[in-house]
Amino acid sequence: MKEEAEDTHGEEAAVASDLLRSLKQRADQADRMQADMETGSQRLETQLRLRLIAVEAARAKLLADHTHDLDTDAVSTFVAELDLEEQRIRTALGEA
Repeated sequence: MKEEAEDTHGEEAAVASDLLRSLKQRADQADRMQADMETGSQRLETQLRLRLIAVEAARAKLLADHTHDLDTDAVSTFVAELDLEEQRIRTALGEA
């Protein structure tokens, strides 16, 4: 009888050990996933900020190069497109 109790206790300890190992692995995996998500979010934000800089530079160049013909439909259309793209980026960044 005492031997059966010891066997049961040993089996329970083994099951508990397996469960703890499994939970630790899941916790480690969750930590890695969280870090990956944060890295991905940071990367996306950096890409959006670089894109915003490019849009602002394109607008400045367009306006500088075409100061004499700002009234033309083509220039107005390009400026409107750049404004729209800037708004999309700012919305994605949570700024608008």
